[in-house]
Amino acid sequence: MLEPLIAFALLAPRIAEAVILIVAASVSIWSRRAARRANGRRLVRLLRRGDPGPS
Repeated sequence: MLEPLIAFALLAPRIAEAVILIVAASVSIWSRRAARRANGRRLVRLLRRGDPGPS
């Protein structure tokens, strides 16, 4: 009766770690995509306007 509980107690931290890693990876991928999209829009806007921008 106790064996499944012990096995779960041993595996739970690893499962939680895997879930956290997956969530963090997906969040970073999505934020990177969003940032790239925003940068692309900014570049297009700057090129259309023809001004050098803040730099």
